[in-house]
Amino acid sequence: SEAAVRGQAERLAAYAAQHPEAESVDVGLSLATTRAVMEHRAVVLGPRFTDALTALAEGRDVPGVVLGRATASDAVFVFPGQGSQWVGMAVGLLDSSPVFAARIAECEE
Repeated sequence: SEAAVRGQAERLAAYAAQHPEAESVDVGLSLATTRAVMEHRAVVLGPRFTDALTALAEGRDVPGVVLGRATASDAVFVFPGQGSQWVGMAVGLLDSSPVFAARIAECEE
């Protein structure tokens, strides 16, 4: 639930305050790869990790905190944004591949 996410944020903020040497990227990786996947989720971005977690725990809306719910989907779009071979690739496929264009149109609907 949203309340459970806020409770987890409160516990993480306390942990971060007690362990200032902990890097937010390491904490995030551990949370993303070792915990159960739940419907209600939150993302904290930016350098003020502990402050953002505290705001999330308190229910305050601040920049760099995203709270939401995951939904199941079979659709996946991957546009990695690296390498010159990817620039405009989807646009080119829309023009040159009727099958790709039809699937994108289905997704849009």
